[in-house]
Order: sequence, then structure tokens, then C-alpha cells
Amino acid sequence: MNVILFDTDSATQVLSRSDPRAQHLLKVLSCSVGDQFDAGVRNGPIGKGTVKSVDENEIVIDVTLQGPAVGLDDIHLIIGLPRPQTARKILRELSSLGVASLNFVLTESSDRSYGSSTLWTSGEWERHLVTGVQQAFTTTIPKVKWGIGLKESVASVDALARKVALDNYEATESLGDADLTLPLVIAIGPERGWSSLDREVLRDNGYDLVHIGSRVLRVETACVSAYSVAKSQLKLM
Repeated sequence: MNVILFDTDSATQVLSRSDPRAQHLLKVLSCSVGDQFDAGVRNGPIGKGTVKSVDENEIVIDVTLQGPAVGLDDIHLIIGLPRPQTARKILRELSSLGVASLNFVLTESSDRSYGSSTLWTSGEWERHLVTGVQQAFTTTIPKVKWGIGLKESVASVDALARKVALDNYEATESLGDADLTLPLVIAIGPERGWSSLDREVLRDNGYDLVHIGSRVLRVETACVSAYSVAKSQLKLM
């Protein structure tokens, strides 16, 4: 955690000793009374926290907020619903990179059972987003959806957005050579890739098929690679 995030902008925050943030302050940062650390509010400003008191039950922290929230890139990913362990990596890494939204969709080859994982049903997914945001020393958390069909998802995208879909088999242009603008939507298939019907849906909704090389990548690797290529091409910091 490069920044500790709180849910409210209260000037005084109280954490239970069992809270992972408290554990990080005490065991990783070795904070004691009077020590400062970087703090912020979810989707809000960033600043400094000062440990006011520590006892066997809780930590009391004074928070001073200074700078504004750091915005997200206007880049949105539509991803064929992957297995839960893959989705966890994507949530963490893409939130760290600054993605605006992640939409995990059902494609023709998606395993429907992945959508009933406790990752989604218990709310665990949000924890992985926050981990990525804290790693990136920022506060703004991407929006996430899951379980919507591909056709419904691509049809709901802003008509003015630039839309591309990664495809190893029928794409003739590299993502790095494509003319990209913001807002940008990048669609990435599930482990089994796009079906012929999926490609038809994408093309009918204005998505150009592009590639990032001839190698077949894991979904999480493809997501990070495509996002990084797009940010570089768009000259986003």
C-alpha cells in the first residue's frame, strides 16, 4: 500500500487493529504515535495521516487532506468473463494502470459458472480494485460490471467512442498502428477467444479488429499489454 485509503473525509479515522490497513501501518511501515504516512479518501482527495494513538484494540489517526483526486484515463475495457483467479489479477493490475471501467461480459465461449464465483457474489472484487489503486498512489476507483452479455455491452457504448477488439486470427492491423482517440473502448476475449458470432457482433457495433503481435497471450497479459500500448500511443502519463 503506497497510500492508505479511507471511506470518508473525516479528519479523525479509527481503525481496528485487525483491519488490513492497521496491520500495514504497524507491521510494514512500523508506524508509532506521531508518525506520518500517505493517506486519501476513496474517489476523493489525497493527503497525510498522522498516528494519534495506538492501543490493543484500535489505531486513531488524524487525517489532513491536501491534493485533489487523480483522474482516470478515458479508456474502457470489455473482457470476456475469465476464471476468477484471472479476474482478480485484471482487477488489481488495470486499476493500478488507471482504467476508467472494466466490464466482464458473457461471450459465446464463456464459462457461465465463473459469474457465480464468490469473487463477484461476496463483493471481494472491490478489494482487488482498491489494492491496485493504493499501489498506484492514487484514490480514484474504476467502475466495474460483470455478467452482462457481449451484445448488450457493446451496443451500450458511447457512439462517439473509438472501438477496437483484440483478435489474433482475423485482425490485419496492429493496435500500435491504429488511429486511437479518446474515449477508447478495447474489447478482449475470454480464454477460448472470440467465436465467429462474437466477431460478427463486434463488427456490427463498430469495433475494428486489431492485434498486439502473433503470440497468444493469457487474458490478464493481453489486458495489461493492450492497455499499455494504447496509453503509449495516446501519450497518456
